[in-house]
Amino acid sequence: MKLDKLKLKNFRSYSQETEINISNLNVIIGKNDVQKSSVLEALDIFFNGKPDKYDLCIENDNSRIEITCIFSDLPDQLILDDTIVTSLSDEYLLNSDGKLEIKKSFPISASGSVSGESVIICDYLDNENLSDLLSKKRTTLQLQFEELGINPEGVNRTKSKELRNAIRNHFYGDGQVTTHQTEIKIDGKLDN
Repeated sequence: MKLDKLKLKNFRSYSQETEINISNLNVIIGKNDVQKSSVLEALDIFFNGKPDKYDLCIENDNSRIEITCIFSDLPDQLILDDTIVTSLSDEYLLNSDGKLEIKKSFPISASGSVSGESVIICDYLDNENLSDLLSKKRTTLQLQFEELGINPEGVNRTKSKELRNAIRNHFYGDGQVTTHQTEIKIDGKLDN
């Protein structure tokens, strides 16, 4: 994967969402105290940890730091569950540009404690019946499959990927899939 863009919001002096394009060679030039190091420190936080309560912009519009990374050159295959190969595209986890966009938000409480949550910003299926499809365990998918009365022919009901595909196809039987930009919460760590 290749990092294409970094977005910062409410991080140090970056009060408004600021986009920083990343290429094969990047040079950050500026006077002292114009937040050159903050760009690198934001990347370190994204990949390795959490910000400090003092990283919240003093001119912030809320009590939440947001650091977003957008990636290209994605793997053709990955494993979400079951050791079954799928792809980000097959699971509708890419943004409108066909890239992986991950936003980490860090709410900061009045007491100064910092928590974190991660979401994937993607063009996901525009059907409320499918909004939580990716978070369902296989047994729940099997129940939904049966409740919907989906024809089991050709569907291996022991594989979550196949169940998700069959359920998606049930709601988009005509093949006219519609999507909208949404945020899907990531449970657990991104490296799992």
